[in-house]
Amino acid sequence: MEVTYHAVGVGEEKALWNLMDALDHETKYMLYEPGERSGSLDRLKALVDSSQQNGNFLLVAELDGELVGFISSEKGWAARTRHSAYIVVGIRKKCQGRGIGTEFFRRLDAWAHKNRIRRLELTVMRPNTVAKHLYEKNGFVVEGIKKDSMLVDGEYVDEFYMAKLLGVAVPPELNMLIRSYWQAVAGQNAVALREYFTSDAHIRWHNTNEDFTVDEFIRANCEYPGAWNGEVERLESSGDRVTTVTRVWAKDEDLSFHVVSFITLDETGKITEIDEYWGDDGPAPQWRLDKHIGKPIHID
Repeated sequence: MEVTYHAVGVGEEKALWNLMDALDHETKYMLYEPGERSGSLDRLKALVDSSQQNGNFLLVAELDGELVGFISSEKGWAARTRHSAYIVVGIRKKCQGRGIGTEFFRRLDAWAHKNRIRRLELTVMRPNTVAKHLYEKNGFVVEGIKKDSMLVDGEYVDEFYMAKLLGVAVPPELNMLIRSYWQAVAGQNAVALREYFTSDAHIRWHNTNEDFTVDEFIRANCEYPGAWNGEVERLESSGDRVTTVTRVWAKDEDLSFHVVSFITLDETGKITEIDEYWGDDGPAPQWRLDKHIGKPIHID
């Protein structure tokens, strides 16, 4: 059976509690000792509600109808800490080594980018070398040591404080500007598109070796057959450069593309150049499927 992943929904609190209780009994690296965890589901209900209402991250892994792992990430509640999130993760021993941790952190990164999180942080007990290696593999570094932070079996245990810094959060005004630009692209709105560019801007489609002026780009975009939707899936900025990953798909046909765009802006916020790389969406080629190479990133 394949491991599947889903956000925890209302009514799954008991199953999540059973998972956490099992982890308490099989590892010394969780917060609670065996039997110490309250049987009340109120805290878990609040955790689930927070993930749904406040945009926090709560994901579980399931195998053969049983929850076998979870990861949660709670954003800072104050204005000065909303750019950071604290992580807790647990995976049943019988399911370790199946890539669950790697998949957890891949999906966590996607959530963090979408929510403009700059800093992810967690703690791990010094003896827990397996977990520490997983975190390091996924970009976390040790920032400090919490001396005698935990008391386990009568012995004081240090914890490593670990963190990962993501791409610089995109300023809200720039985020709105770029997303509005992509709405104009997908909507093939020639009048609106022209407002985003300097008069001498150039747009390059590298897959087809084409370099457009603004007028040529607007014609190529707005005269393209069909009606289209667009959704920016990832957006990062550094200096005068913005990088986007956007999905574009036909409204009435089974066509879908992803495009990576490197957008350069002048001091007034106008686009001076774009370098784009387009790719068709679709299944893996049959020869790789036959060789059982890789696995799906998303399971519909």
